[in-house]
Amino acid sequence: MKRITFMLMLILPGFLNAQDKPLKSSWEIEVDPIAYILNGYSVHGIYQTGRMRFDAGVYGVEVPESFQSSKGFKLKNQGLGVKVNYLLQGIQGFYAGIGLGYSKLEATRRESGEKAEGNSIGAGVDIGYRLFLAKEKEGTRKGLYLTPWLGINYNFYPDKIKFTDREYKQKPFELFPTVHLGYRF
Repeated sequence: MKRITFMLMLILPGFLNAQDKPLKSSWEIEVDPIAYILNGYSVHGIYQTGRMRFDAGVYGVEVPESFQSSKGFKLKNQGLGVKVNYLLQGIQGFYAGIGLGYSKLEATRRESGEKAEGNSIGAGVDIGYRLFLAKEKEGTRKGLYLTPWLGINYNFYPDKIKFTDREYKQKPFELFPTVHLGYRF
């Protein structure tokens, strides 16, 4: 027990000192290149103050069949969302947060071309890591950065997307891994 107390006495002051360093507020913009590869779009406006990041974004994507809950469909997903993230290590490093979103799904049956739509409202948690491509300037990080992150969302209001003789069922839980490319002003 004495060893643990001694180790904490050595480590804790440095950790607390790092937590006291004030972070400058800034604006950021992010895109998801994977969305563009999947015939879609993605853009997020972000305001960071202290260790908090507030994100509002819009997206659209053609979902590959391997990520769909029902087979035999072409699926377009468009939506918008808001997130709040907490920077665990300052501007660069790990972060975690929560989000809320709305999405509109358009499903097209591959065999008949029949279309149907449905909506979904969901909430989730995110974890990620932000890595800047430029060195620190003027005591802070600015410029281009990469952010690989993972979200786990729960759709608590998924519409049933009904066709004449079958239904496209939305998954209640979704795992969402991606990488964003951003710029901090």
